[in-house]
Amino acid sequence: MTEDTPEPDGAPDATGASDVADPSAGTMSDVKGPHGGERFVTAGAPAMAAEAAVVLLHGRGATPEGFVRGVASDFYRHGVTFLAPAAYHGSWYPRAFDAAVEANEPHLSSAVDCVRHALDRASDAGVPPERTVLVGFSQGACVAAEYAIRNRHRYGGLAVLSGAVPGTGAAGDGARGGDGGIDARIGTGPADSGSLAGTPALVGCDETDPHVSRDAVRETTAILGEHEADVTERIYADAGHAVTEDEMDWIRDRLDALVDAAD
Repeated sequence: MTEDTPEPDGAPDATGASDVADPSAGTMSDVKGPHGGERFVTAGAPAMAAEAAVVLLHGRGATPEGFVRGVASDFYRHGVTFLAPAAYHGSWYPRAFDAAVEANEPHLSSAVDCVRHALDRASDAGVPPERTVLVGFSQGACVAAEYAIRNRHRYGGLAVLSGAVPGTGAAGDGARGGDGGIDARIGTGPADSGSLAGTPALVGCDETDPHVSRDAVRETTAILGEHEADVTERIYADAGHAVTEDEMDWIRDRLDALVDAAD
């Protein structure tokens, strides 16, 4: 399995999104590693007026601006802010997600630090992880899942779209055991509280997705479930490597629940 070609943003085009959410950019000066200093795009509700937040992690070869444009109109509601970091040269890590983790370092850990940066921005605005939804597509989905297993906490939601925990669906160096294996990375982040309990999670993928295997999706579902996330797995037919309308509905429902609970 390779990821040598750029991946689409994967979200339906949201014509007129700029009328709803005007993206503005900053930088991630405190992020360590290759992604340090890259762009950080915000949109939606002003952060200090937000009741809920969405961290958007784009796919390989895509941009945060494209991901914001692709989803902002459909997800937008009053009180929701969007936080979208940019990957260095458009790629969160250089090898396939199921390669040995060392092959994707230091990029993978730097990508995880971008998620930390986004959550810190949300927290600074008064939005805690419990009201923040992590949404990743393809490579971005793998980064979202990796952040969650390193930093087990109650999140407002976790959407792993056409991706998986890095190292799943692989044998040998990429498997659960070993120094760089999945088991060795679980709970190693500074924000780890020991459990994902209470976190609604969606793991979705096309049944013949060329970038992520069914085995990887199943293992990701199992790992998140082992750490007490409330996981929904959805396998689609003829969806391609893209975000489905069904997945969009799941995210909309999560945001509605978070905003309603804050009222």
